[in-house]
Amino acid sequence: MKKHLIYTLTYTLLACLMLSSCKDDDTIENRIQLKTSATLEVGSEGGELAIKFYSPRDWIVTSNQEWCTLSPEQGVAGDAILTANVEKNLTADLREVVITISSEDLSQDVTILQAVRGDSSTVRVTHTSKTLPLPIVSGYSPVGYIQWGDGNREKYEYQEGYVHQYAQSQEYQVTFNLWGAEEIEFTSLKGISEIDLTEF
Repeated sequence: MKKHLIYTLTYTLLACLMLSSCKDDDTIENRIQLKTSATLEVGSEGGELAIKFYSPRDWIVTSNQEWCTLSPEQGVAGDAILTANVEKNLTADLREVVITISSEDLSQDVTILQAVRGDSSTVRVTHTSKTLPLPIVSGYSPVGYIQWGDGNREKYEYQEGYVHQYAQSQEYQVTFNLWGAEEIEFTSLKGISEIDLTEF
């Protein structure tokens, strides 16, 4: 009786171990495994990033941003290395691209975060007039943001003749956060008491 009980417990334990092993194998074989982080970072200059993964079946990859290209764009089952080529960031914003690896009904996302371009500068203008014409900024693909004295914030996009208007005349300070700017020209100095170029 004792021997029979021991044999029964032994067989039951072996069966459980085999079932557990099968489940583990089944789990591994039915998902895409990343061998690098699911979130990667790259500087504003861009460059190439290697993404390593395992796919149980043939796969394809897609990018949701034109400034990030992928090579190769498809492959066969097994271990793989994907190269993401990220272009230089000429914008004033942190950029994000999502790369999706797909294999039939399986998928895995990888996110790449790209830093804001580094050639930043700041110009502060103090004025007392009710209006302020938009200055002309020149340089290497200049972009930026304007923090107007009334709290409004907008992207810098030069429009000839554009004038920002306030509700009333008082002292205001306007901040121009710029990237790629080499020169800034104010077409009118009316009402301007100070132009701070110490960080330009």
